[in-house]
Amino acid sequence: MKGAKDDAIRLNAICRRAICKCSIAALTSVKIAAYRDQRLKEVAAGTVIRELAYLSSIINHARREWGIHTSNPVTLVRRPTQPKGRDRIASPDELERLLMELSPTMRRNPWMQAVVVLAVETAMRRSELLALLWPDVNLERRTATLHMTKNGEARVVPLSTSAIQTLKSLPRSIGGSVFPITSYALAANFKRATVRAGLPNFH
Repeated sequence: MKGAKDDAIRLNAICRRAICKCSIAALTSVKIAAYRDQRLKEVAAGTVIRELAYLSSIINHARREWGIHTSNPVTLVRRPTQPKGRDRIASPDELERLLMELSPTMRRNPWMQAVVVLAVETAMRRSELLALLWPDVNLERRTATLHMTKNGEARVVPLSTSAIQTLKSLPRSIGGSVFPITSYALAANFKRATVRAGLPNFH
């Protein structure tokens, strides 16, 4: 059920984009490519690949089940380069092992596990996570507003059920930061956790 809920949240995020105001018959490879290029300015390549897969699946469903006679323009658009190395997606088993090694203890940073969960659930970049403030988080609307993004424009990120639960479990820092941890400390703690989890080449 969790996966279905998260898919629904991601699909709702796509539906808020201008491209979804077009009818399926009006979609072209040019429009799909423009959507791809805009999203690459905002999120990681892996996220864009998944979103294009969603769009392609929706169009194919409409062709098969609803009798809409149109080609699938997504198939004509070049996909972003599949993430490798530091950008590769962890398997469920790898992620479980990593999160276990990041569990808060007296000797471990209490923010690390939550940072990784939010990164996985939202595809937010490290700099975006560390810049996130509590006033920018709306738990009722299930969104987080990012003011410091790659392209310099603010954007709203949908929050999955897992992300919401993680945020609710965190204490509120005096300074207002959701994750009061430095970039250096985050990188160092993450590297040590990957080694303990038996994932030394995972970044």
